[in-house]
Amino acid sequence: MFPPTLRPGAACSREYLGFGASGRKRGIVVADQYSKGTTRDRNNLEHVTFMSEYRGFLRHKQVPWEWEFHGGKNLFVPFDRAVAVIQNAGHELVEFAEKLEERRERSRRAKSDEPIVAEKDLQTAVCDLLGSEDVIPGIPHDAICCMHSERQLSAPGQKSAIPDVIVETSEELVILELKKDLAGAPAVAQLQFYMQHPAVLTLTGQRRMRGYLVARELTPEASEMINSTGGAVEFLRVEGTCASDLRLIC
Repeated sequence: MFPPTLRPGAACSREYLGFGASGRKRGIVVADQYSKGTTRDRNNLEHVTFMSEYRGFLRHKQVPWEWEFHGGKNLFVPFDRAVAVIQNAGHELVEFAEKLEERRERSRRAKSDEPIVAEKDLQTAVCDLLGSEDVIPGIPHDAICCMHSERQLSAPGQKSAIPDVIVETSEELVILELKKDLAGAPAVAQLQFYMQHPAVLTLTGQRRMRGYLVARELTPEASEMINSTGGAVEFLRVEGTCASDLRLIC
């Protein structure tokens, strides 16, 4: 589909195929279950997905795009136009991606010593940690093919689900509910709501689903609720006061 300029990611699967400058780096363009559009035809992709940071590059190359329709922060690009820009300007795209990764890394380093004072700080730190270390039991960090923060998932007649973090591999979907300090029974109930939501079940497909409550401490009620799930929900304990020393302990 794409020239050698872009390489398949390490965690590609039947429903997710990501391409980047390196198989170990964050993907530039993705073909997944949403690429099939309304036809749902695996052999007739309507569009592929670029991350929102590529808006300027696509605009410069006069490539049309639209916001993804399922509540995320990515861009849908018509399949034929994506192939054309990669074939004609693939090396420029890779150079842009590498500069973007450098900016991200500088930003991460600048923020790594700032204290975690809000759940948004914890969310950012957790996502960075997930991308660089093996945190979730049984999932190497380089097996993660997609990670979403506060992705809105909707289904007809249902309240939208907006999990703090969704982690996808070719075989599993993991939902993280984050609490900066103490997590009680309502946090467990919120996580279970996400795990039972029709849109989340659709996204999961035939994969295994797990849920993790991430916090510094649990109330006795929360601990009892987690124990009653038979392993479907587990606890990851937060240790550390800033991103640079953050640890999640199972």
